[in-house]
Amino acid sequence: HGFVDNRDNGVQGAGSLGDDQKSIGDRNTPTASYAMFSPRFHFDAKKGQYIGGQFYDGREHTLKGQAGGPPTNPVEMGIPTKEFLAKRLEQDKLYNQEFKTLYGDDIFENSDKAYEMMAQAIAAFETTKEFAPDARISTK
Repeated sequence: HGFVDNRDNGVQGAGSLGDDQKSIGDRNTPTASYAMFSPRFHFDAKKGQYIGGQFYDGREHTLKGQAGGPPTNPVEMGIPTKEFLAKRLEQDKLYNQEFKTLYGDDIFENSDKAYEMMAQAIAAFETTKEFAPDARISTK
């Protein structure tokens, strides 16, 4: 389904069903497969329109910003705090090991930093051929 939310949510796809299976978000989840190619949100005077940015409204400028928004949004993923998510990552054996290897043994001592690195890791993954296999990604 191209990484979009195709669930029957009672509003004909106009919004995505929240993690609580009751809340409806403001918008349907767009695919992030080609988000790496989106320029910063700006007004293009030549085209006479706003272009770029992450999310439909351009509210985030980077993939890292895009990746960091949904987890703590109460309607989207409903994770109560960055601290809660950092503890969940720390409790997972694989994530614990990989985060410490990539970001240092003390990464989970600062939940804001752990959250930031989670968003950075997702953003990095979103630029790979595994995430967008048919995208023309430069390997230079």
